[in-house]
Amino acid sequence: FPVTIRVPEATVTTYTADEDLTLNWPFVPAVAILAATLTANRTVTLSTTAAVAGANFRIVNRSTGAFTWDIDGLTTLTADTYCDLVYDSAWKITAKSAIAA
Repeated sequence: FPVTIRVPEATVTTYTADEDLTLNWPFVPAVAILAATLTANRTVTLSTTAAVAGANFRIVNRSTGAFTWDIDGLTTLTADTYCDLVYDSAWKITAKSAIAA
């Protein structure tokens, strides 16, 4: 029996709320842009409920303010940085960098 895995379309979604965020695969965009004016450090929780091996996406921090985003305890994104994630029994960081000007 071949197994069909639903892969999200290549989408970009911008989140502008100054609040913690949960991303649920496969209902996350291919690229999640965090663009809030932060008033405190915030957390992105990565749900594992429906994640399958090979699930992946990118989180880009374009937020303003002197605060950061904690990416589910895996890394912290300061302003103008991004990280790539892949699921392989747990979410893992595969790349992290500053955004080129």
